[in-house]
Amino acid sequence: FMISSWLTSFRHNLAKNARAPSGSLTGWLAAKLMQAGNTDNNQEMIDVLLERQRRAAFTAASTLVELGPGNGMSMEYLLSQSSPPETVIHGIEISERFRSLLQQKFSQQIQEGTLRIHGDDARDNFPASNVDAIYGANVVYFLTPLDSYLSVFYQHLQPGGMILFAVQEMAKGMEDPIFVNTDWDLVLEQMKHAGFKDIEQVESKRNPGKTYFLLGFK
Repeated sequence: FMISSWLTSFRHNLAKNARAPSGSLTGWLAAKLMQAGNTDNNQEMIDVLLERQRRAAFTAASTLVELGPGNGMSMEYLLSQSSPPETVIHGIEISERFRSLLQQKFSQQIQEGTLRIHGDDARDNFPASNVDAIYGANVVYFLTPLDSYLSVFYQHLQPGGMILFAVQEMAKGMEDPIFVNTDWDLVLEQMKHAGFKDIEQVESKRNPGKTYFLLGFK
């Protein structure tokens, strides 16, 4: 019984730290696990984002918002790609541990104004308006109530703006109330209800059957 109770407690704390890693040992472990498992997913998410922008012949400077950038894998990859001058990337990261890491890692880009890091919850204080794209990897599970967040995202996107979530099938096995939105069909339905159009679920080319991209447009 004691072992079962400890495992339940550990699993709950790990799930909690997957959302926002703390400075604890469990937070360190969660951060390491995310770093080990998310590189391909984060990079492919950016590939999907850029491919959709190219498909729309989008060449102007962009205002982009990443939800939960974590240790900055997506940001680093995006910054390595060619993008129009004056593009600004906003990162909303509620984990103090990750915010500190991002501020150190991207100090030059922050100083130049190319990148800005915010700590407020996206629903409470969204950092920009007329946004071209809002995206996040392994974030949608934690956005509850989801309809409330989607309403805020829709409000701050410009017409034609894109919303994009990278999700992993393994999240469905996290039997914890912290992982709420793990039914992709339901997420897509809620995106539609929020007003997004041209909604689709795209299977990952790097991790087929394991990773998907849920996207739509204003």
